[in-house]
Amino acid sequence: MYKEFNDQFPDVSNKANHIHMAYWGEINDDAYSWFASLATALNKEMIRQPPNKTHEAIFEFFRQHYLMGDAQTKNCIDVSLVENLFWQVPQNKIEPYWTLFPGKLKCLYEAFHGSPPRT
Repeated sequence: MYKEFNDQFPDVSNKANHIHMAYWGEINDDAYSWFASLATALNKEMIRQPPNKTHEAIFEFFRQHYLMGDAQTKNCIDVSLVENLFWQVPQNKIEPYWTLFPGKLKCLYEAFHGSPPRT
């Protein structure tokens, strides 16, 4: 899933790589930590710009991989990505992204946090 994501979304992958390197010092084989870095990169994008087709495609990528993935893939998406999205994103920036967020991923987010993000 990591390689496929990097191939399909090189710009946001590079942003996640920079965040990951700043925190961990290297790109390692731990997909969980890299996808947490990706969540941070996406959160920074949410703060800086309105959603676009790339964000919608990213959310759909993870919805499909969650639905079709094995238990480890599902857990990685849930724990590393979904649980870390919307963190410290201002309230007025969340709603357009939350609207694009697929229902299954919303359920994962709400199951962990107990409610949707502050929209």
